Amino acid sequence: MNFGIYIHIPFCVKKCPYCDFTSFIHEAVPEDEYVSALINEMGARHSKKGSTVHTIYFGGGTPSLFSPVAIEAILTAISKQFFIEAPEITIEINPGTVNLEKLKEYRDAGVSRLSIGVQSLNDSLLTTLGRIHNRQEALEAYEDAREAGFDNIGVDLIHSIPRESLSDWKRELNEVVLLGPEHISAYSLTVEEGTQFHSQMQKGVLPILSEETQVEMLLTTEEILEKAGYEHYEVSNYAIPGFRSRHNQIYWKGGDYIGLGVSAHSYRGLDLGKRTANTSSLKEYFRLIEEKGNAVIEEEILTKEKAMGEAVFLGLRMLEGIDLEVFKGRFGVGIETAFPDAVSELTEKGLLEITQGHLRLTKQGLLLLNEVSVRFV
Repeated sequence: MNFGIYIHIPFCVKKCPYCDFTSFIHEAVPEDEYVSALINEMGARHSKKGSTVHTIYFGGGTPSLFSPVAIEAILTAISKQFFIEAPEITIEINPGTVNLEKLKEYRDAGVSRLSIGVQSLNDSLLTTLGRIHNRQEALEAYEDAREAGFDNIGVDLIHSIPRESLSDWKRELNEVVLLGPEHISAYSLTVEEGTQFHSQMQKGVLPILSEETQVEMLLTTEEILEKAGYEHYEVSNYAIPGFRSRHNQIYWKGGDYIGLGVSAHSYRGLDLGKRTANTSSLKEYFRLIEEKGNAVIEEEILTKEKAMGEAVFLGLRMLEGIDLEVFKGRFGVGIETAFPDAVSELTEKGLLEITQGHLRLTKQGLLLLNEVSVRFV
C-alpha cells in the first residue's frame, strides 16, 4: 500500500473569520503533549508491513506554531513506523510565526516543501481576513524561505474578498508571479456555516462581491498564471511543470491516506473504500489516545454508488479529468453507464466533455463546478 500521511496541528494564534477548520486558540500550545499523542496514535494504528509513505503533510490550524524540534520528532517517529520513499514533506506556515532561523531548522528537520499562507499582499484585505501578518511579513517569509534553502514553495492566495476589486487581484497575481513560487493556490473565498463571516452575512453586513466579479477573477487567474508558465492542473491550483502538489493529488485521485491528530480523516480504497474520522475535541483526543491508541469516532464503508460519486466529484477537480478506463476497471462499469443522465445532460450543456479517454470539465464547466458536482453526489 502506497499512501500519504496528513498530520493536523489544530492550534492558532487567533481564529480567522472565514475559517471552518478545527482549530483552538491557546496561550500556551501543548506541544509536547500533542506530539506524544500523535506518536502514540501512529504506533497503535499502523505498522511497517507492506506500507510505503510517499507524502507527509502538516496542516492546520497553524503548524508553524510548532517548533522544528517537534516536527523532527514526528518525522522520526513516522520513519520508525513506515517505509518512506522519496517523500514530499510539506508544512503550512503562517508568515507571522516564522523567521529565517526557524525555517532553516524546518529544512534541517526534513521538511522539503512549504505552503505559505500569504492569502493577500494587500494590508487592508489582510485585516478583513483577520490574518496576524501584514504584507511586509509575507514578503519577508518568502525571502527567508529561499535563503533557508527551500526550492519547492507554494503560495496560498484568496480572492473575492469583501471590498476587493478586480484590479487589486490582478496586481496581486502579477506581484506573486514575480516572486516565482513553484506552486500557487488561488482559492475563491467561500462563506462557510459556523464562521464569523457567515454570521456577518446573515446579518447583511458582509459585502459579498457580485457573481460577475468573482467569475472575472477566476478567468483573470487562469490568464495571468498560465501566461507566466504555470500549469492549471486543479480547479484552484497552479504549478510550474514538475511541482504539482503530490499530497493533494492523493485526495483528488482517490488514493490512500492516513490522518493523524484532532479531526483528521483517513481513507483506504480497499474494495469500495473505507473512511474514518477522529474526534474534533482536543480533550477527547488526548483521552482516547491514552485509553485505546486511536481517536476514531466515525467509520464508514462506502457503498458502490457513493464510491463512484466521490470518484467523479473529486476527479473532476483535476483539469485532466477522469480516466474512463481506470474508472471502469475499478468499479466494473463505465461512467456513462453509471451516470447516464448526468453525463449526457452536462455534456449537452457544454459543461463536460469526453476527450482522449477522459471525462473532464470544459471552461464553462470550470466556472459552474458546483452545478456539475451536485449531479454526482
